[in-house]
Amino acid sequence: MDLYEVFSVVAVIVSVASSTFSLGYWLAKRLGNIELKIGSIESRIGSLESRINSLELRINSLESRIGSLESRFSSLERAFYDYNELLLKILGFKGILTSTEIASLITVLRTALPHISSRYYTREVMERLKQLLSKNPDEYTMDDVKEMWEISEIMLKEYSISGRKDLLDYSSKLKIASQLIKIFFVEPKMKKMEEWLHKL
Repeated sequence: MDLYEVFSVVAVIVSVASSTFSLGYWLAKRLGNIELKIGSIESRIGSLESRINSLELRINSLESRIGSLESRFSSLERAFYDYNELLLKILGFKGILTSTEIASLITVLRTALPHISSRYYTREVMERLKQLLSKNPDEYTMDDVKEMWEISEIMLKEYSISGRKDLLDYSSKLKIASQLIKIFFVEPKMKKMEEWLHKL
C-alpha cells in the first residue's frame, strides 16, 4: 500500500470519526434536552397528581357535607309533616275540618291531576293515582295512604329532572291529602277495630 492510499484511508477514518463524534455530540445534546423535558413533564405530572388528590379530598369532604345536609333536610321534612299531621288532627277535633270537606278536596285533586311526563311520573302512575283518588273514602286503607305518599315522591323525582313546578305543587298537596285521608278515614276505622278486638 503506497503512501497515498494510507493517507486516503486515514482521511476516511478521520472523517468518519469526526462525523461519529459530531453525531454523538448532537445525540447527547438532544438526549439531554429530551431528559430535561421528560423531567419537566414528570414534575408537572407530579403536580397534577397532587392537585387531583387535593380535589378528591375536597370532593369527599363536599360529599360528606351534602350527606349531612340531606339527612338534616329529611329530618326537617319529617318534622314538618309530623307537625302538619298534628295540626290537622286538632282542626278535625275542633270540627273546623270535616270528612265531607276532605272528600271534596280529594275530588278537586282528582280533577286537577298533572299531565304525564316521561321518566318517573308515567301514564301508569297517573292512572293508579286516579284510581286511588276515585275510591270511596270509607274504603281507604293505610296501604292507600302509603301509595299516595310514594306517588308524591315520584312526582318530586320527575320535578328534579324536568323542573315542572306543577308537579312540585301537586306533590305537596297530595302529601297533605294523604295525611287527611289517614286522619279522617283510616285511623277512625283502625281505632274501631282495636276497640272491637278489646271487647272480644
